Amino acid sequence: MAAQFLGGDGVGEAEKKDKRLQDRSHRSIMPPPRRRDKAASCPGATGHPMKLRSCRWFPTMTATPLNLRGLKCPLPALRVRKALKGATPGTLFLVECTDPMAAIDIPNLMRETGDAIEESRSDGDLLVFHIRKASA
Repeated sequence: MAAQFLGGDGVGEAEKKDKRLQDRSHRSIMPPPRRRDKAASCPGATGHPMKLRSCRWFPTMTATPLNLRGLKCPLPALRVRKALKGATPGTLFLVECTDPMAAIDIPNLMRETGDAIEESRSDGDLLVFHIRKASA
């Protein structure tokens, strides 16, 4: 009689191969889920929240996110001032902060610097500002 080599777990190689094939047999072959095209609803959107493609409706635009969550007064306003100082005219900043005083500090900073707040909203504790660097 030929002796069959048994592995450490007491199962032969043929039995291991059969078990591997059985484990794979329950998987169904399905195509990956279809992604909805977010760009279809807006003529200039690319689906990416920070970028718009250039077309006749929208000029080329890239937004610079500033995550200032967790910073307390006066740090959000100071970080926005520093970012605006080094930016080229027309740059858009998406500022997110959780400090409630930023609702007062950032609009006052924009009044001092001459830059524009295009949008300001509050999502619960999160304050979101869309700030455009003014032309020189």
